[in-house]
Amino acid sequence: MRKIGALLLFAAAAGAPYAADAKAPAKHKEPAQQAPWAQEPDGFLGIKFGQPFPDAATLPDCPKDNFNLTNYAPGFLCFEGYGRTSYGNLWGLPNLGFGYTVKVMIDKGMVTSFIVETPSDNFAALAKVLTQRYGAPRSQESGRVQSKAGAEFDNTTLKWSGQRVTIDAEMRSGKVDTAQAYISDKVYWNARTQAEEKATTENASKL
Repeated sequence: MRKIGALLLFAAAAGAPYAADAKAPAKHKEPAQQAPWAQEPDGFLGIKFGQPFPDAATLPDCPKDNFNLTNYAPGFLCFEGYGRTSYGNLWGLPNLGFGYTVKVMIDKGMVTSFIVETPSDNFAALAKVLTQRYGAPRSQESGRVQSKAGAEFDNTTLKWSGQRVTIDAEMRSGKVDTAQAYISDKVYWNARTQAEEKATTENASKL
């Protein structure tokens, strides 16, 4: 969301006869460091990671009565959710030429991830938009997934990773007909993973 084989070098000691069976210690080639992600974002849709989620004065609540949210005018972003502390949907999204939705996950008043969702048939268009905005993905994997009925489908996964943000886009994510892209706060999720691992270790010691 990278393996480099070891190079085995045969050498004779300086000034000593060459011994056919003598082997120098294996030397491992260090993986080349990737260049910084020049187009790494600090958030999504103008909402930044590491900062409080916008209040209603900045990001208005979506109208409720007699209103079709899917037709909310592009460019007039609004929030639909139960409070601003856990999750919700964003509407009034930019027109990208295909239909999509955006969910936002919030913890302690901060955004942790945005989830872009669209039918799998739109994945090529979604990938093109992400590449135009954020540059070429750091990695791309192709494979096959299987539906509950046993049918197999092609699948593609794209990944971007920077100092603070990760993007994971998958053609068939969870469902064979649904594509998703997660734009996430890397710092938050790394800290959460470390905290969960620490808690698991501490709890295991009590067994």
